[in-house]
Amino acid sequence: MGRQEEATAHVKKNAFHNGSHGMVVRLDHASQPVRSMSNEEHVVQDIHDILKSYYKGCRKTFVDSVCRQSVIHYLLECDECPVALFSPMFVSQLSADALEEIVGEAPVLKRTRAQLTKEVASLAKAVAILTRI
Repeated sequence: MGRQEEATAHVKKNAFHNGSHGMVVRLDHASQPVRSMSNEEHVVQDIHDILKSYYKGCRKTFVDSVCRQSVIHYLLECDECPVALFSPMFVSQLSADALEEIVGEAPVLKRTRAQLTKEVASLAKAVAILTRI
């Protein structure tokens, strides 16, 4: 536990609920030192905190690297990955219905597009009529 967590735990230990203000701490309890340490203990604690922070950063980098490599290998570059199986030859053998299901627009978008196309045609006719007047 780092110094900040230790101090927070000490303050929380002395906290109590005060109606509308939520959790409160008496000033004399909040100002009490958590624990006095010698210079040597401070140095040891600082080194420990630095190593702990470094470890957290390295762990995140390692996990990110493993995830990235897994995605690249299993989804993008292996012989049986989805991208390799989804080739131009495979696509050319699909039926029109299968292609529509894979890459087609959502039904709501199709209806909206048809309605807007119809409205544009109607407005174009109206403009043509108005230009003749």
